[in-house]
Amino acid sequence: MIISCLREKTEVIGVADGGKGVREGLENQFPGMQFILDKSHLKKHLYETSEALGYKENHQHQWVHSKLDEISSGNVQQVLENLVTRNAAEPNDRLRQFVGYLTRFEDAVDYDHFKELGYPIGSGEVESAHKSIPQKRLKLPGACWHPESINPMMALRVIRANDWWDDYWTYRISGRMMAA
Repeated sequence: MIISCLREKTEVIGVADGGKGVREGLENQFPGMQFILDKSHLKKHLYETSEALGYKENHQHQWVHSKLDEISSGNVQQVLENLVTRNAAEPNDRLRQFVGYLTRFEDAVDYDHFKELGYPIGSGEVESAHKSIPQKRLKLPGACWHPESINPMMALRVIRANDWWDDYWTYRISGRMMAA
């Protein structure tokens, strides 16, 4: 069970990696959501691309951070144009893949602007919480879970972790009283 307080004017921000279907799934559940590509995932892709382009360690670091700074400050279109031009001159499969990746998320990487708005630009907090809330319970030695019981159990763990326990039971009891 999910207790939701989303209203029409509720601003929903989704920060995630660029995995296939992640953004689409979030946008399907939250129309109008601002999707932000996790900055550390973009940086990882930049490093992989720089390696494929043959940059050595010190030049690699410089190239990645110059591109990341340009992208973060809202110049993603200029970065894309330069990368496309470079790939036309020196074709490289990894560079071509990165251009596609960045094009797909060009509206989700204006990190300086997002920070000005107070939005998170990384998913580390959520990924860290994942270890202490669901994994702690699901990965017990000898634990066996049925797919139908995982989501309700996770909902209760989230309620407890957010200190909503009393509110949850007040809500449940009032709902039963109204039904009677």
